[in-house]
Amino acid sequence: SDLNLCPQFYRVFYGCSTMKRIGANIFPQTPTLQTNLDGAFYGCSQLDTIDANAFHNCTTVHYIGYLFYNCSYIRTLPTGIFDSFVGVTNAEYLFYNCSRLYSLRADLFKEMVNLQNISYMFGLCTSLTSLPSRLFWYNTNLTNANRFLGYYDTYYGNNYCAAVRSLPTELFGYNTNDISITFYQNRNLESIPNDLFANFPNKTDFSEMFYQCNKLTAIPSNLFANNNKSYNFRRCFMYCTALTTIGENVFGDINRSIDGNATTELFYGCTGLVSLPSALLGGFKRVSTFTSTFRDCTNLTSLPADLFPTNSQRVHLINTFENCSKITDLPDNLFASMPYLTGL
Repeated sequence: SDLNLCPQFYRVFYGCSTMKRIGANIFPQTPTLQTNLDGAFYGCSQLDTIDANAFHNCTTVHYIGYLFYNCSYIRTLPTGIFDSFVGVTNAEYLFYNCSRLYSLRADLFKEMVNLQNISYMFGLCTSLTSLPSRLFWYNTNLTNANRFLGYYDTYYGNNYCAAVRSLPTELFGYNTNDISITFYQNRNLESIPNDLFANFPNKTDFSEMFYQCNKLTAIPSNLFANNNKSYNFRRCFMYCTALTTIGENVFGDINRSIDGNATTELFYGCTGLVSLPSALLGGFKRVSTFTSTFRDCTNLTSLPADLFPTNSQRVHLINTFENCSKITDLPDNLFASMPYLTGL
């Protein structure tokens, strides 16, 4: 039969647990209808050598999700291995549980200019401790990067995150999509750069972005300063229990249409916080309710006088500082910038 007309190679070598090598040009020449390599090498747990030209002919492939899922012997990838994947849009779970993968080239995805989905890409990559700058610099069509470093399974108490502890500067290129991205319950992430979201000008929702990232120690200055269309930060840093430092101007100026509850439980349970920077919430000029924003910040001892924004609408404060049992002194005029404060 003519393999050039084969539209997909769905899990074609699934579970070939003794396969150790993939040679060059493994797929047909000029595969005009070839679109799917879904899990083609899923579970090839002894695979450790891949020729740089293994996918040389795969210019029409759109889906490479799960391609190397559970390929636990892969340590590195050759130069140019994905250069023919110019049509790929979905690479979800691409390296999931590649537990020996320890190094990535910065240009690995450079030619994949149509890539949209990288969700769960590096989950359980337990030897991968860092990412290179500009890894996704050329992937300006990304729409889904949810948990691309993995996740924590609350039900079973298992950590399925990559070993990455800090993210580099210039990780993502300029992207006009309202990209979906989250580091929800990442139990390994310790530090983030201040330009992490700088190239996402149209991103609107940051709710639960770093929820329960319990090793994150600091929020850099100006982290969200370029995200002028954002409207929701609910639970963004909730239960970041190692968080001790918050930089200046983190949220920028959010004087625009915004969810009235945008700061609900924003820093709930951040037990490492002792103090807050000046004007931390100053940009939230249209928020109508500050509900449990600092609830259970049990080591918080002081508040800046200009913590809250100048807000000319009715504002409610509900459980805002509940259980902040170490606050010893309230500054003068703490609520003076909100003349229509209606509930405490």
